[in-house]
Amino acid sequence: NCVRSFDTEESDEYFATGFIVDKERGIILSNRHVVSPAPIVAQAIFKNYEEVELKPIYRDPIHDFGFFKFDPSKIKFMDLVQIPLCPEKAKVGIEIKVVGNDNGETLSILSGTLARLDRRAPMYGTGNYNDFNTFYLQAASGTSGGSSGSPVLDIEGNAVALNAGSTREASSSFYLPLNRVKRALKYIQEGKEVPRGTLQTEFEYKPYDELRHLGLKSTIEKEIREKFPEETGLLVVRIVLPKGPADGLLIPGDIVICANKNMIANFTQLFSIIDDSVGKDIELTICRGKEQIDVKLKIQDLHSITPNRFVEIGGSIINELSYQLAYSYSWSVGGPYIAESGYMFNCASVWCMSIITSVNNIPTPNLDEFINVMKTLSDGARVPIKYYHLSNVNNEYTSIICVDRHWHKFKIAVRDDTTGLWNYEEMPPPSSIHTYKPETAQIQTLDESLQPAGKIWPSLVIVNFCLPYNVNGLRNGQNTQVKTFGLFFI
Repeated sequence: NCVRSFDTEESDEYFATGFIVDKERGIILSNRHVVSPAPIVAQAIFKNYEEVELKPIYRDPIHDFGFFKFDPSKIKFMDLVQIPLCPEKAKVGIEIKVVGNDNGETLSILSGTLARLDRRAPMYGTGNYNDFNTFYLQAASGTSGGSSGSPVLDIEGNAVALNAGSTREASSSFYLPLNRVKRALKYIQEGKEVPRGTLQTEFEYKPYDELRHLGLKSTIEKEIREKFPEETGLLVVRIVLPKGPADGLLIPGDIVICANKNMIANFTQLFSIIDDSVGKDIELTICRGKEQIDVKLKIQDLHSITPNRFVEIGGSIINELSYQLAYSYSWSVGGPYIAESGYMFNCASVWCMSIITSVNNIPTPNLDEFINVMKTLSDGARVPIKYYHLSNVNNEYTSIICVDRHWHKFKIAVRDDTTGLWNYEEMPPPSSIHTYKPETAQIQTLDESLQPAGKIWPSLVIVNFCLPYNVNGLRNGQNTQVKTFGLFFI
């Protein structure tokens, strides 16, 4: 159960598959969209129906894999077995079995033949989680919901890939290669943080015929083909995010030839260098048109732009805009992002997937500034808010929010991957409750010909109400009532 909306995820419940990769430490591999960056409550049910609690200990910021941890001593009635990760055994033409919880079945075994090792990562839609900067494997195994996180096994029982998605238009299924998974597992087993670097740039794999149109010289093509005879293309820059490490240095269409003087022909080769160079400079040799250029770039820590905390205020959830979502809209990383609009922002018609630029006329370029501004506001204060929606970043809107510090607590949650839990810190209560001075209404006098309407006209009011919680099916709305008695009205 995903208990809070956060980043790319919405609160929901789901079932999926995972498999043991370290039986001594109790580590289970599954997909990122299963482990989830959001707060979750998860249980693993084994084949003999023993059940254990799971703690999410790692989810990759980009690629679709993550790890759960459980206590192996809790399993009393079966011997645990781990599945070895063997990415090198993935070859076109091998027979594979996808074993998992396909479509909610307790156990399903689907067969297929690996047809491709260089498919582009599947797209799940703008604003959703999407993998990129990696190849995917493809076979016609026809997996569906519940198979996420299933091992893709060869005839010897080795995991050669991780099932991740499928298409509804055909029986094709898509599998994540295990090269980066195996590397991450090694760091986790050693109790270390998994180093991940980024240039905030998407690369795509282009075949040689298209590269020639982009300016690749025949002499360079010949040299690369001789060094990598099995490769059929090179990496090309597709998207460079504004304000990122590569902004102004790389442009779409640049062909990557070398990294640190080493020839590069695929994603694994490039990102092995990037991930091992966090905080350092690397040199990329690129072809731009007919020119060959050396570009020096500083590798950013990918974890630094992957949110691990959120704010709860007025029933709303706010986190820093992640690299995942920024990439989806080709926008710059950072800024208070509304993951769940909740009571306070719903009442002001400020919807999910909006970025808050100011509150009470004070700029909020990041989550810390948003927190500082909200601390200064009293319960019931009505203040202006400026924001834009990610689907239309060029239009800024203004609305009025009524600050709620009464019905919902103002809290900050931070994820602790050593325990798999989220630690909450409650903010101090507001210094005061905002009050408003009563105003005298001016009533229009109606003509005698409109009587007796003029007699009941001063008694009519419009009541606007916002419910902090849905009660007995009631939602936010407004109503008109007709008669007053002194200071009260019905």
